[in-house]
Amino acid sequence: MALHRISRFYRTALDACARPFERRSPWQEDVGAATAEYAIAIVAAAGFAGLLVTLLTSDTARTWLTNIIEGALSL
Repeated sequence: MALHRISRFYRTALDACARPFERRSPWQEDVGAATAEYAIAIVAAAGFAGLLVTLLTSDTARTWLTNIIEGALSL
């Protein structure tokens, strides 16, 4: 019985050496997922930055920010 276990162990070890690239680990199926997540985050950040630039360069936002700064400096 022990000899059968040993031979089965060597057989699986030899199979693994003969086909090293056929066995995939679970995380290999998600290759590129992190890159896609980073791309989505960068696009969202660029859109948010564009929105901030548009809002902060408007006359209303400039007046509001100027009033806040003048109020803080007058204290």
